Amino acid sequence: MTRSLAGRFQHPCWPGRGRIGALMLLALGASSFGGLLAAGEATIVRHRLSNGATLVAVSDPRWPLVHLEIRITPGALADPAGQPGAAALTAATLMESAVGGRRLSDVLDDYGTEVTVQPTWKEVRITAQCLSPVFPEVFKAIATALTRPSFAAEPLSRARDGLMVRLRSEAQRNAATADREFRYLLYQGERLGDPSVGTQLGLSGLSPQHVSAFYDRHYYGSGLTVLVAGHFDLIAVKRMAEEEFGRLRARPAAWRDVAPTRDAEAIRQSDTTTSTVKGGFTWFIERDITPPQVRLGQIVPDHAPEDDVLAKMLNHIFGGAVNSRLMKIFREQRAMTYGIGSVLPEKDATDPFMIWTFTEGPKLRAMIKGLRVEVARLRDEPVSADELNAARQALRNQFLYAFETAPGVGSLALEYPGVGIEQMKREYLASLEAVTPARLHWLARALIDSENLNLLVVGRAAEVTPVLEQLGDYHKMPSTF
Repeated sequence: MTRSLAGRFQHPCWPGRGRIGALMLLALGASSFGGLLAAGEATIVRHRLSNGATLVAVSDPRWPLVHLEIRITPGALADPAGQPGAAALTAATLMESAVGGRRLSDVLDDYGTEVTVQPTWKEVRITAQCLSPVFPEVFKAIATALTRPSFAAEPLSRARDGLMVRLRSEAQRNAATADREFRYLLYQGERLGDPSVGTQLGLSGLSPQHVSAFYDRHYYGSGLTVLVAGHFDLIAVKRMAEEEFGRLRARPAAWRDVAPTRDAEAIRQSDTTTSTVKGGFTWFIERDITPPQVRLGQIVPDHAPEDDVLAKMLNHIFGGAVNSRLMKIFREQRAMTYGIGSVLPEKDATDPFMIWTFTEGPKLRAMIKGLRVEVARLRDEPVSADELNAARQALRNQFLYAFETAPGVGSLALEYPGVGIEQMKREYLASLEAVTPARLHWLARALIDSENLNLLVVGRAAEVTPVLEQLGDYHKMPSTF
């Protein structure tokens, strides 16, 4: 039976700049279980380890480097109530542990590489890249740290300090500050209202016992995917993966309750959902930020996976591209801002629908009113044929670009295991051609409620409050951090 791919493609993006950004693309590869899939000079393998873990490998002799990525499921959404940051701190502590009597970072430094931990809502990713000749040593060192844990106080303290630095760094960036404040206000009482990395309050209360309990519950075979891409021997990698990662338990251990942190009463409980904001609020947070940051949006209902291509195309047209409606209207035509964009979540959303921008105080009122008009227009009027054709061509080019490199092929093979390259191309491109203005209009009306948008403005009171007073009622809120 043919499996539909409509809407499932996520085009590769550059998570960094220069060589590092290119290398991170190497991690995303796979095809059907136990099978080989040739694409150009790249060979893709997907293999199940004895404990249920998955090995995904893209071997390409044209690449002199090897990228390793380990994905642990679940991610931050599995943080226990009152323990925001447990998933992130567990992985970060593992990567601060000792291997052979030395800190893992010192061992990796011998081979000219380092390891990074990226917590997301659905998984935690541990990544490293190195030259091909030293890959076996790097692979073994990281696997040892992950599969033979020692949650001592010293590595946990170093890991916590690193995550705290990340949070403080975000607090120094105006855009990140506004994004975080908006999420907090939308998802009041939910784990999604905090950063996926956790909070300073939550991280400060986590002990070795907390991260050890999280590890025992969530680090096991079928919850682990090991991704390798670059220049290496496939048979050797399969053997190493079984030797190093096959020793993880096959199933999760029974949950061990650990006493709440001393600040548990001050931390929002992750399983509380009753206070989530539905819509229609205007908020102001006073911070020494200029020009004011503006966020407009709402939590949207989930939609079917087959409609993901519609969500991607609709957002591309509205605010997800440099030639989007928002960019053309508010930057090019009205000169109200230098930067503006939108986010429209795809399936299993962990993000709200949101417009982000900033503008000078004298233009703030016109900007807010104009944004509301454009959201209403997106919901009430079908997109034009020209807009649809431009978005279709852009998404088509992004998709086909992935086939130019083995890492790009790998990212698609991981997204669609068991589907051949040519079938993948046919079905995804056909799904783009099948999109019509009427279908996009249907999705916009299903997801967006233009009468109940939430507005947040972050900035100086002298610039912001006179404008908000003209627009109606608003709530002045305290900053969350």
